[in-house]
Amino acid sequence: GDRLAATSDFIIAGAQEGVFPRIFSDVHFTTAAAAEEARTSSPISNFAAATESIYTLFDWQQIRPGTPWTMVWSVDNEVFYNQTRPWLGPESGSDFLVQLTAPGGVPDGSYQMDMFVGEVQLASIDARVGIGQLPLDRFAGTTGAQLRGQILDADTGEGIAGAAFIVLSAEYSVEDFTWNEDQVFAQAITDQEGRFEIARLLEYSTEDRPVPYSAVVVAQGYLPVTADALEVDPVENGAQIDIILEMTRD
Repeated sequence: GDRLAATSDFIIAGAQEGVFPRIFSDVHFTTAAAAEEARTSSPISNFAAATESIYTLFDWQQIRPGTPWTMVWSVDNEVFYNQTRPWLGPESGSDFLVQLTAPGGVPDGSYQMDMFVGEVQLASIDARVGIGQLPLDRFAGTTGAQLRGQILDADTGEGIAGAAFIVLSAEYSVEDFTWNEDQVFAQAITDQEGRFEIARLLEYSTEDRPVPYSAVVVAQGYLPVTADALEVDPVENGAQIDIILEMTRD
């Protein structure tokens, strides 16, 4: 009748390479004393034990700003990072850099990094640190609250699909935000019902150590929503924060 029965999305991106797009290329691991040095360091797939930082670098082609993409990290086949975010850089470029670091050095293990656009896996690389195997206990010390929720149209009450919820690192405010990836703490894109979940835990604030976050929410056709000085109280919020946010059409 007059009711929507089905819907589907697709993404156009990348240069043509056979039947698959070539979006990410020259993907490799390396290590260096600083990020700028990493951009000129040679690729490495085996790292010494207690290596302080591991960097992943890659080039990209023809990916429009705002396009959802996913990065997944695992160690010893256990996923410890999985996040879908809107692309914030230019359409094409080189030496996109991601840093993995840990107190006392990156734990020994077999690491893998995968990248997707939609459901299509477009890059996958792996490397070994130290003996190549160690339990994930050293990652278990992270504490905080997980943020999830739903973004709705203020007029219709319907969920807004494809909205980006961006949490800025504590040292940046909304006024400071220049859409630079380095300023982003975590982000997520809403599903067809407007639901989202921030994979990275938000740290708790204390009297001795306040951790203020800022947030930016954007969706095509809607006025942006921003907020500063958002703090997570372990007593009030517990391990999970659920929010409902309404956006107004522009």
